[in-house]
Amino acid sequence: MTDLRSTLFEYDLHLLQIIANRWDVDLDTRDEKVAAERIAEAMLNPAQAEHEWSRLSDAERGALQMLLASRQHKMPAVQFGRLYGEIRQIGAGAREREKPHLAPKGIGEILFYRGLLAMGFDESKTGLQPYVFVPDDLAAILPIHQTGYDLSAEPDDFPDEDDEEQETSAEESVEDIEEVELEMEAPPHQHKADTTLVDDMTTLLAYLQVHEARLESGYLANELQDDLLAQFVGPKEYARLDLLIQLAGQMGLIAVVNNVFQPVRQNARTWLESIRTAQVKSLVDAWRTSEGYNELWLVPSLEPEATGWQNDSTLPRETLRGVFEAVTAETW
Repeated sequence: MTDLRSTLFEYDLHLLQIIANRWDVDLDTRDEKVAAERIAEAMLNPAQAEHEWSRLSDAERGALQMLLASRQHKMPAVQFGRLYGEIRQIGAGAREREKPHLAPKGIGEILFYRGLLAMGFDESKTGLQPYVFVPDDLAAILPIHQTGYDLSAEPDDFPDEDDEEQETSAEESVEDIEEVELEMEAPPHQHKADTTLVDDMTTLLAYLQVHEARLESGYLANELQDDLLAQFVGPKEYARLDLLIQLAGQMGLIAVVNNVFQPVRQNARTWLESIRTAQVKSLVDAWRTSEGYNELWLVPSLEPEATGWQNDSTLPRETLRGVFEAVTAETW
């Protein structure tokens, strides 16, 4: 695709001014080329790009993650619009009158008027068609790996702790755990928890939206798996991909249609537009009850055989949940 400067050179002065305001660029010129150069210089400054990234909502970052995970950082406009809303193409005069940047119709328009994505045309199997894309040089400096564990915002469906009922057995096990006090030193190497699983689920949905992921004997081909893993933000492990596919299926985000994995459009859009707290909670809830994903079968030293006996993969997860609930925060 094209770079940022070439993209901005195609814009009229009014659109450039809208983008400049977002990036705190003072335009004291009526020359569109000069204005585009100044905006591009600001946007390609890593510090300013990082600041702008931090100002995005979870849903807005998710939309960019989906584009950035796609080949050449682009998607057909129709496919992108189904998930994040159509980006209306409005002339300068109508834009000045209607001010769509002040009342965008969806996430797509929000990102467009911030200069973080653009519209263009490219050849496809059916001829010339519109695409949504992130300019290559801008994509290279966006801090997509900066994903924290800020879950301060609570989704509406979080249960009230005072009203939540606990099973008797779970209460007893937690009480037993709380009676044991262990003094432990912090390990020399610590890895802070993150929420990159959300980003990689977004990548998976983006990939399945753009590419044909056909199953071979019930599995994705190794080439497809490797291609997908190469675009993950988190660890590039087959077990992680397997987990995401299992969770996506259980959550109704993807389905197999004519032996091809495809996103379930409305469910995927709802999940992608959720706040990160809700996204994390939905992944955890799906993992807790998933019977299709079995950690025991992933232990390298074990060679499971089909003997008729099947372990309950959900039981150890509930046990771990009880342990975690009993652990005092910020302690070892």
